[in-house]
Amino acid sequence: MKQDTLTYLQNERAYDIDADIAEIKVYLASMKERRYMSAVVFADERDAIYFYAYKPKSKTIRQIDAERIGEESKKTSFKHEETE
Repeated sequence: MKQDTLTYLQNERAYDIDADIAEIKVYLASMKERRYMSAVVFADERDAIYFYAYKPKSKTIRQIDAERIGEESKKTSFKHEETE
């Protein structure tokens, strides 16, 4: 999951993994279905977490959500939000 997310961000979204990604962690999103998601923090927007998961019945990664953290949580726009 982690490597697939990094590959997606680099190849499909043109991010520089070393410069643009501050942190990436993988979490179990559904124990019943054994689904995982990646949580990504970008270097230029450390007050937001972006969530990525596989599209249903696919190995294709997509952004599924974004959430503010910390004191800046009242902001409503996200720099790296994807529109399909």
